[in-house]
Amino acid sequence: MIAIRKTISGSEEPPVTELLETSILSILSQLFKFPDVGDEVRAMKLESLWTLTNLAYGDQDDIEKLLDPQFGVFQIMNTVLSSDDLAMIEQILWMIGNITGENARFRDMIIENTILLTTFQRLLGRQKISRYLLRTMCWVNSNIFRYKGYPDKDIRVGLEVTRAGIFTEDPDI
Repeated sequence: MIAIRKTISGSEEPPVTELLETSILSILSQLFKFPDVGDEVRAMKLESLWTLTNLAYGDQDDIEKLLDPQFGVFQIMNTVLSSDDLAMIEQILWMIGNITGENARFRDMIIENTILLTTFQRLLGRQKISRYLLRTMCWVNSNIFRYKGYPDKDIRVGLEVTRAGIFTEDPDI
């Protein structure tokens, strides 16, 4: 898993399309069916998330393949987003950011099929949030608002993320 992730993340032109033509998505989706016991399983899942994040860096056709229901990527996203593992959540947010930045249809798919907005609210309600996690949340939020037609009922959550980012001292946010 580490070798695959390094192959994708260490390249100027990652071989996303080529990897998606293999059984990589089936393998990655199977890894998330293992129970969360032990550091080795968590490490493997984190590497898998990182690989999925880099696969989400592909073009629209690549993202279509990635989001194919047979691979259960939305379920993986929701499982991670509902956890308390902030490193895993941040990694899945990077994946979501890559996907939502591509177009409004993908953004809408993420909003409709994941608990992203609920997770944003839960994270903002914490006593303390790392600036790295907040930075990632703000980036994902900006990708979500990039396109017109954002559901009115969800604007409040986006504004809460924006407000949290505005009142930080982090110049990158």
